[in-house]
Amino acid sequence: MNYVTLTVVTTEDARRIEGRIPGVFCNVEVPPLPFGNYAPTQLELKVWGKNQEQLAPIKKGTKLYLEEAELYFSYDKERRIQTNWLKGTNILHVPPEFPNVNTVILSGRCVNELKETDYRTSDKGFVSVRQSLAVTNKQDQPSYYNFKALYNIKNNFRPNYPELIFNFLNKPHIPATIRGRIVTETWNDKKTQEARSSTMILIADKQGITLNKSSTGSTFQPVKKQESPATPSSVESPNWSLAPNPAVPTPAQEEAPAF
Repeated sequence: MNYVTLTVVTTEDARRIEGRIPGVFCNVEVPPLPFGNYAPTQLELKVWGKNQEQLAPIKKGTKLYLEEAELYFSYDKERRIQTNWLKGTNILHVPPEFPNVNTVILSGRCVNELKETDYRTSDKGFVSVRQSLAVTNKQDQPSYYNFKALYNIKNNFRPNYPELIFNFLNKPHIPATIRGRIVTETWNDKKTQEARSSTMILIADKQGITLNKSSTGSTFQPVKKQESPATPSSVESPNWSLAPNPAVPTPAQEEAPAF
């Protein structure tokens, strides 16, 4: 599954691309979340088929609502460049006051084997865990998506997704479905001082993780156990709202995560 609903702002006029399958492309920007220290996310929107005429007349600075789009990530390890783009379907021109929407749903299999050092804590009470998901998008090779979960031990009414990931999505090939928001972190390379960025899926809402039956038999435990550890049933917690607590990203000087 690769299902994306976004509001974006175009950063250029739409352009026609000729080739074996003509299309209309346009660079767009996803606004940063109202909480956390995130940068706008830069993507290229690509539309083929009959829906390309919805994008063709669009000018720079236009706000668009994208429904049932698909998100693609690729990473060049040698050049250390991440390329991200959207395959568009339904496109609607909306006014600037239209609310920002940012929902990404992906189904695939976990990539990394997590270690104790992957369960990170901060002095402000935040814990975080990162993992990668391999998603087959009608291609021979899967696409790889980094995702991250944050939790503050003071907010016990929220699902503790870092522990869920650390306990149940901690090894390669474990199936999972995640629901989150696309975000971009930026930092300066510790060695070269070059500006770096990494785009990922942030799991911060309810129903952020769906565990498959085959993934619930793990007994991998975090090195630092919280007072109210989450269990798979905590995903069914009561409704809650995401308060604007400042997100604390993992150490800013780290290298960009490899896919």
